[in-house]
Amino acid sequence: MMGAAQVITFVDMHPAGAINSYAFATTGSQQAGYAGFGSSFHAGIWSGSASSFVDLNPAGYSDSFALATTGSQQVGYANIGGSDHAGIWSGTVSSFVSLHPVGAANSYAFATTGSQQAGYASLGGSNHAGIWFGTAGSFVDLHPAGAFYSVALVTAGSQQAGYASIGGSDHAGIWSGTASSFVDLQPVGFIDSYAYATTGSQQIGVAGFSGGFHAGIWSGTAGSFVDLNPTGYSDSIAVATAGGQQVGSASLSGGGFDAGIWSGTASSFIDLGLSLGLGYKNSIAESIWTDGVTTLVAGRATDITSGKNHAILWTITPEPSSASLTLASLAGLGIFRRRKW
Repeated sequence: MMGAAQVITFVDMHPAGAINSYAFATTGSQQAGYAGFGSSFHAGIWSGSASSFVDLNPAGYSDSFALATTGSQQVGYANIGGSDHAGIWSGTVSSFVSLHPVGAANSYAFATTGSQQAGYASLGGSNHAGIWFGTAGSFVDLHPAGAFYSVALVTAGSQQAGYASIGGSDHAGIWSGTASSFVDLQPVGFIDSYAYATTGSQQIGVAGFSGGFHAGIWSGTAGSFVDLNPTGYSDSIAVATAGGQQVGSASLSGGGFDAGIWSGTASSFIDLGLSLGLGYKNSIAESIWTDGVTTLVAGRATDITSGKNHAILWTITPEPSSASLTLASLAGLGIFRRRKW
């Protein structure tokens, strides 16, 4: 949980030789995402540094993307023969297991608990939200009755969250393991909405209206939506949560967007893009992990020199006491400090 004063640092995890890179997920010790090499994208994992990148692109697949990790299991998708196949890894390129259901045109896995994976499969000309339990044959179709298409973006095991197209607009929603359990979270007055994360009791995402998109929090019902859009920002999106904190990005009024972190209210927003300095722009936070003291945030930012995306890992820690700061200063240690929360 964020306190009165914090230290924000970051690591550029862009692998040597890569054209671009993106971190989608982090645990306390591992990050997952992808790096572009030549004309293809390769799923991969890091352990906190650019040199630690491990290429997970499976043999025979042209492209791959890792979108979530528990530390021991990674999920995402890989393309073979022009078709995207959901899949899981266990830390090595040879460990890839396809989750692609029989009869699906494409499939994607966005989240995992280690035993349950969530995503969607294209079936019968429509995208159907679903969950797997480690094998292609275990796919459970969560597509709500009457929906045009649906997507599950995350799972907490007992609850899944995502969205479904209902009545011509996208509605955030939650499931509890079956298609019939779908609960519509679309807030009154909003046009579209999407739930990107859930703890099982709280959902994180975004709701759209005629003027833009606002990050927000639900507590299981449409009427519980809390708007997180910070003052001075035209749009915002929240995509992950941990320890009472939420991460995503917000668009600065007048252009550009920055990664940011909230602690449950619009006024608590901290712009993480400011910590990157002048060498980066347009940052996005995708994932958060915390042990209650140290917080890690994974995402990406555009490198000014190359114009390409670089995977970024932010670390947020409590500011040392005044005595510790004095010792650090004497030792010549540089510390970036921000006192905005």
